[in-house]
Amino acid sequence: MTINWDVPEGYKKLAYSVGTYGFLNRLLCLRNRDVMKRQLKARVMDRYPKKDRPYYPFPQAISDFCFPSGLMLKTEEGSPEFFHFSLTDQEGSLIYGTCLIFDEAPSEALRQKLKSMYVRNTSSVRTLKAICILSHYSFNAAFKQILMQLYRMQISTTKLTVPIERHITNIIEEIPLPDEGRLLVQHEIGGRTASFFRPTD
Repeated sequence: MTINWDVPEGYKKLAYSVGTYGFLNRLLCLRNRDVMKRQLKARVMDRYPKKDRPYYPFPQAISDFCFPSGLMLKTEEGSPEFFHFSLTDQEGSLIYGTCLIFDEAPSEALRQKLKSMYVRNTSSVRTLKAICILSHYSFNAAFKQILMQLYRMQISTTKLTVPIERHITNIIEEIPLPDEGRLLVQHEIGGRTASFFRPTD
């Protein structure tokens, strides 16, 4: 006896006989969730400094601020996007964040994993990443300039004269905090200048 089964939308028929006495009177299906439509959880991949400062523990939920709506895989290459946010630390002080979101091609390991999840045309898949600067001071314009130059270095096909890690160390460790209303601090990176100034209250 042959039965023509109607497989529900979003399910795949498995090649597995289920039934008694050799009759295929049941159908075993597997629901295939489309990973391209699934909201994924972001996580921190790297940070500097590696260890918390004595005066400021690293906010563990920072990935939720960078991707407040979660993140999803995409199939079209897009332009980098900037935004700013603020959060309150354990002492009640404001922390200012400047974030750059960009997409890139997935790693070969992720591409193979997507293939195993029945994702078609994995060569067009793009993953989302964020780079973010946190500070007790709202230097939004300067941080935006710095993030853009770091991003350009990251995608550049030209060999860097200075490792990108050295640029990050300079930004965090060597840019002095300007006095209020008295001093303009400028930092050159990637042929561009980021300016830091604190107006008087």
